[in-house]
Amino acid sequence: MTLAKIAPDQGQKAPNYGTLADQVAARVIEATPVVMHFIRSRIKTRPDLHPSVPQVRVMAFIEKHPGCSLTHLSEFLAITSASASTMIDRLVRLGYVDRDIDPLKRRKVILHLTPLGKKELLAARSVAVAALSAQLSQLSAEQLKGIEESMTILKGVFSTVYGAMDEDLNEGKTTK
Repeated sequence: MTLAKIAPDQGQKAPNYGTLADQVAARVIEATPVVMHFIRSRIKTRPDLHPSVPQVRVMAFIEKHPGCSLTHLSEFLAITSASASTMIDRLVRLGYVDRDIDPLKRRKVILHLTPLGKKELLAARSVAVAALSAQLSQLSAEQLKGIEESMTILKGVFSTVYGAMDEDLNEGKTTK
């Protein structure tokens, strides 16, 4: 899929959404795939980075939720447990993730990043930050401040969703 198919035409008039919140939501939905495409394309061009972009996403989740289960990972990724298990098998073989049996629940698998996994995740994030920084450096200080403030606000609004998931993870619940 090309970027042209992801983002609306620059000359194309956006649909008329009712409230300001609707209009902002539409802008977030338009911008997110474009930014993510940019990040993915930069990570993929680095032959020295070994994990794929989906693997980086899995590793980031495990870093944020050490000791998480395959079920929680599959829910986060919106994939089946079998697909999550296949992804974890690859990450274990690469030495990025440790998969252990929960000592309290023998049927539950718990996941942790290895030191190599942490190193590779940091490298991927560094590539993404450097690429984004280079692109954003074209903007004025005022524009950058506006984006920074907006991102802080967005993170705060949507962190409540992840906060609830964190509580469920800590209590051993699933969100299904």
